[in-house]
Amino acid sequence: MRPCLDADARSIASATTRLLLAGGAAALALGLGGCGTSSSGSTAAGPGGNGGGALVPTDLDRVYIVGPSVAREIGYRIDWQHPGTAGRPAEHLLVADDSLFTLDGRNVLSRHLLDSGDRLWSDPVERDTVEFLGMNWVPDEARVYLTSGSTLYGIDATGGGLVKQDLQRVANTQPLRFGQFLVYGGRQGELVWHSYRIGAYWRGYQIAPTVQVPPVISDGVVVVVGADGRVMAISATTTQQIWSYRALEPIVAPPAVHDGTVFVSSLDQHVRAFDLFSDRGPLWQHLVDRELRDAPVALDDRVYQNVPGRGLLCLEARPLDQPGGVVVWQADGTGGSVITRSNGRLFLWDGEARRLEVVDPRLGALVDAYDLPQVRELRATSLDEGDLIGTGDDGRIIRLVPRVRSAA
Repeated sequence: MRPCLDADARSIASATTRLLLAGGAAALALGLGGCGTSSSGSTAAGPGGNGGGALVPTDLDRVYIVGPSVAREIGYRIDWQHPGTAGRPAEHLLVADDSLFTLDGRNVLSRHLLDSGDRLWSDPVERDTVEFLGMNWVPDEARVYLTSGSTLYGIDATGGGLVKQDLQRVANTQPLRFGQFLVYGGRQGELVWHSYRIGAYWRGYQIAPTVQVPPVISDGVVVVVGADGRVMAISATTTQQIWSYRALEPIVAPPAVHDGTVFVSSLDQHVRAFDLFSDRGPLWQHLVDRELRDAPVALDDRVYQNVPGRGLLCLEARPLDQPGGVVVWQADGTGGSVITRSNGRLFLWDGEARRLEVVDPRLGALVDAYDLPQVRELRATSLDEGDLIGTGDDGRIIRLVPRVRSAA
C-alpha cells in the first residue's frame, strides 16, 4: 500500500491494514490500492440491468464509498480514498494537472495530490455564507481561482497568497478560462470577459435576460445558452457573434461541442445540432416526448442524451441530409448520463438515484447497474478512459482507475 503524508490518511491506512490482515488473501484478491478510511457505513453494490445476482458486500466494501467488489466488476481498481475535511462533503471539485482541489460547504479549500490522495494543505477561503460558483486552474500562475457572485478569489497552489478581485458584472455561472480571461454568464444576461491578470472587466455581450448555464469553448468559439432558450456562438477573441438560434422553450443544460458540431438539448423536447463556425441553422433536430434537462454527451460519431423516463438515446452526430436526426438505439431502463467510456463500455451516473449504469454502446443494452448510496457525486477525469472521482456525504473522496486502458 502507498504511504500517506498527512496524519488523517496514516490513521486510515492502519485501519485498512487491520481489515486486510483479517480478510487475508481473499481481501488482497480484490485489487485494493491506496489509502482507505475506517468510517462506518455500507457500500451497497447491486448489479441490475442484464447482469447477474447481487454482489455480497465484504468488510472492505463497507469501508469504501465505492467498494472493491464493485470496482472489480466494472474493470476499475481503488487507487486511494481520503477522509476529506471534518466530515463535510465536497461542494466543488477541480482536477488540475497533478492535483485535486476540493471546496466544502464551509468554504474550506483543500489540495490533494491526484496520484496518491495525500492532502497537502487545507485552508478556509471565506466565511461559509458566501456561495461559490466554481473553480478554475491557471497553470502559468500556479493559482486556483474561485468565483462568487461579485468577487474572484485567487489562491496560490502552495496554500497562501490569497488575492481578491471585484467583478464589475455579477457572475451567475462557473467561468471558463480563455487566455488571460475568465469568461462567465452574468446575472444580467451578459457573457462577460474578466481579465484575472489585471483584475478588470474587459468586454461583454448581451445574450438573454439572464444566463444560468456555464458556457463552453471549442476552437476559439464560446457557446452560451440563455434562460430564454437562446443559444449563441461567439468568437472568444473578438467577442463578436457568429450565429444565434432560439429554441421554443428554455435550455437548462450546458451544450456539448465535438469535432466542429454543437449539440443542445432543451425543455422544448428537442436535441439539436449546429455547425460551430457557420450560421446555417440546425443541421438536424430530433423530437422526443420528454423535456430534456441533462446535457448531451458527444463521443466520436455519436451523441448520447438522457431522456427522463425513457433511457439513454444514441443518435448519429452528423448524419447527411437527415433533418430529423438518426436514432441508433435507445437503452431502456437507464436514468443516467454518460460520464466516460472505458474498455468498450459506456458508464452512466444517475445522481438522483445514486446509481452507476453500464451500457454496451454497440447494442444499446443495459449490461449492469450498481446502487452506490454512499456516493454523493461521481465524475470522470475524461470522456474516454477516464478515472472516476467520487465524493461521499461524510466528506470522503475516492479515486478509481481502469485496470486496463483500451488502446487509443
